Amino acid sequence: MEPPINEQLHKYITFRVDKELFGVHIDVVQQIISPPTIAHIPRTPEYFLGILNLRGEMISAIDLRMLFQLPKIPPDSDQRIAIMDFHNSRLGVLVDIIEGVINVDLGQVRPLPPLLDPTITDYLIGSFQVNEETTMLLLDQELLIDPNDFQCQEIPHQDRTNDSGELMPIENELVLLGFEILGEQFVLEVKDVDEIIQLPSITQVPRASHIIEGVFNLRHEIIPIIRLTRRLGMRDTEIKEDANVLVVSLAGVKLGVIVGTIQEVLRIRESEIKQLPNNVTGELAEHLGGIIQKESNGQHTIQSVLLLDKLFSLDELNRISDFQAKEMQTLQVEESGEEILLLLRFKIAGDLYALRVLQVNQIINMLSSLPIPQAPSYVQGIINVRGEIITVLDIPRLLKSPNPLDIKRAKIIIVETNTRKVGFLVEEIVGIAHLSNQIFDFPENWGQHDDEHSLVEAIGKEENGQVTVLLDVFATFHHATQYVEEHFSSSQPNYE
Repeated sequence: MEPPINEQLHKYITFRVDKELFGVHIDVVQQIISPPTIAHIPRTPEYFLGILNLRGEMISAIDLRMLFQLPKIPPDSDQRIAIMDFHNSRLGVLVDIIEGVINVDLGQVRPLPPLLDPTITDYLIGSFQVNEETTMLLLDQELLIDPNDFQCQEIPHQDRTNDSGELMPIENELVLLGFEILGEQFVLEVKDVDEIIQLPSITQVPRASHIIEGVFNLRHEIIPIIRLTRRLGMRDTEIKEDANVLVVSLAGVKLGVIVGTIQEVLRIRESEIKQLPNNVTGELAEHLGGIIQKESNGQHTIQSVLLLDKLFSLDELNRISDFQAKEMQTLQVEESGEEILLLLRFKIAGDLYALRVLQVNQIINMLSSLPIPQAPSYVQGIINVRGEIITVLDIPRLLKSPNPLDIKRAKIIIVETNTRKVGFLVEEIVGIAHLSNQIFDFPENWGQHDDEHSLVEAIGKEENGQVTVLLDVFATFHHATQYVEEHFSSSQPNYE
C-alpha cells in the first residue's frame, strides 16, 4: 500500500551563502550551471554581475553575497548560478555552493530567527528546521525576482505563470538533477530524490552485500549506503571527501546512494532524451533510460539518464530492507526476553569499549584542536566541525589508561544527547556489533565508587572470552564536561 500523499510537502533547492543555508522552491529554479563568462555593465550596483549568454538567451546575473552585503570572495569552483523564473521574469543568481534537494513540509515553516540582518530578512519568508543542528532560510522569490527591477528579463514566448505568479510546467517536461561519477555525467529525475547530503561518516558492517558500503545515522535512523559505481559495473576507487549522497526511497526502502559532485539542475522535454548508443551494453545499459546531448561554449557533453527504479530488483530491495531492519533494531525483544544491543565498538589500549549506535552522530578523522586554558588533561580542546564548536574529550586519559593514545589511528566519535554534542577521542574504530544484553552485567551500585567505574554502564563477556565495556554516555558527559560548563561555555574563545 502506497503512503498517503502529503499535499504540504514540497521540494526545495538548497544552497549556501557565507555558510548560511538557504532554500528556494524547486519550481522556481529552471537550471543550475557553472558560472560562464559574464559581460560586466559599468555603473551598475556592486551586486549586479552583468549579462550571461545561455544558449542564445541574454540573462542578467546577480551575486547573492553582494546583495546581502556579505564579504566578497574570489571565484571558486564550487560556485554555481541558479537560473530562476518567477512572474514571467528570469534571473541568474550566484551562490557559494549547491547543497542539494530536500523535502519541506510547509506546515512546519517557522518565523525567521531573531537578530538576523535586515539586509537579508527583506528577502526571506520564513525558516525551516532541517534537523536539530541546521536551520534553512526560505527565500521569497517574489521579492528576489521583481519584474520591475532593471536586472530581470522577461521570459520570451508564452506566459507560463499562473495567477499566483508561479511557473506552470511544460507538458512532458522533466526536472533533472545532474552529477558526475568518475568523470562521467549522469542525470536522474529530481522527484526520485528525498534529499541530498554531504558524505557522512560510514560504519562498515561485516558480511554485508558487496554493493552496500555500510550504514550511516540520519536523524536517528540507520540508512544503508550504496556504492553506485559497483551497481553500474564501473571501476572501484576510493570515495572522495567531496562526494555527495542521494537519499532515496525505493519500494518503501530508504537508502543512500554515493555519487560525485552535484553539477546542475535542468529542465528538458522527454523528446530531448535520445536512445543509448549501440556500444553501451552490460550492467550500465540495464540501468539507463537514454542520453542527453548538450552543447555549451562550443563543448559537447553527453549525460546518461539514470533510472533509479531499475537499479535494484524487488528481491534485492527486500534483502536491503531486511538488512536495514536488523541494523536499526537496537532493542529487539524476543520471546525469551533477550534484548539485542546495537553497539559501536572501539579500542583503548587494546581493550574493547562500546557506545550505543543511536548516541553516535558521526565519526571523523583526528582534527587539530584549540586547547582550553587550565582544563583537566582529559579535555583535549575544541574543534570546529562545519562551523559548530565541539569539545573533545580524550577518553583514554579520562579512563586513566596507562598507555598513551596512538594519534595515527585515532578517531573522534561525535556523541549526541538531547542537549549537546561532545567528541570522544578514541584509538581505533572496530565496527558495529549486535550483542545480547544477557552477556552484560549491569550493576546498580556502579557510580558509587571511583570515577573510572562511574563512567561504565555495563561489562559484557562473549562466549569466546572477549570482553566489551559499554560506556555510560550521560555519566561521561556529566563527569567530564563540568569544567567546560563552568569555565568555558559562557565565553568561548574565537576559533578561526
